[in-house]
Amino acid sequence: LLVKSENHMQDNYQAALKDADDAINGDPGSIRLWENKARIQWTLGKDANAAYQKTISLNPFRALSYFNYARYLQNTDPVKHQKQISDLYDKAIFYSRNDTTILLAAAKWKIKHEDKTGWEDLRYILQLQNEPYGKYPAVPEMVNFDYGQAALLLARHALDQGDAASAKPLLETVQEELKKGETYINSPYQQQILDSVGKTNTDDRDLLASMKSDYLELKGRLQLMQQPHDKAR
Repeated sequence: LLVKSENHMQDNYQAALKDADDAINGDPGSIRLWENKARIQWTLGKDANAAYQKTISLNPFRALSYFNYARYLQNTDPVKHQKQISDLYDKAIFYSRNDTTILLAAAKWKIKHEDKTGWEDLRYILQLQNEPYGKYPAVPEMVNFDYGQAALLLARHALDQGDAASAKPLLETVQEELKKGETYINSPYQQQILDSVGKTNTDDRDLLASMKSDYLELKGRLQLMQQPHDKAR
């Protein structure tokens, strides 16, 4: 039964790929259609390089095209394309400096490959939290989880360096973001949005649970680091 289900899904994607090609024939200048084709190819395990490159050539000033291409390469062959992925993230940031989703993904990639500028990207994300962009979201009920994730990564880094003084305010930021997140995912507003599109907020809940787990771990580490100082007083 499982094999039949997988085959049926594969057939659906193949049909979707044909539909994507037909749509592109009717509107070859549409970035959205080329991105749709690239995503389908990626899902099918096919080479999507040409489609992602096309989205960039159609508008070389669009940050999202560089970002999506970087994510594709990162999830297919990151070792082979390490430099290209870094370059794509740099381009994405250049054309959309205040996009926290791009900044966070790029920072994680850089840090993993020992590029210290990733820490600067995380700090910049937290700076944006205090700018109008961060203070006044388009919809007041919405929460940007990128701020909490950035603070978590910086707090872990500070604790790894033995810097409890820097870690403490960062973890306070995480705690505040977790409170906002809990309120957001349980809000009638979000449920109304989800119901309107027939989706659940499982991804948000999973992310929030992961962040909370990391927060408790780091809070415990911070408390252990502070114990000798407390006793000395």
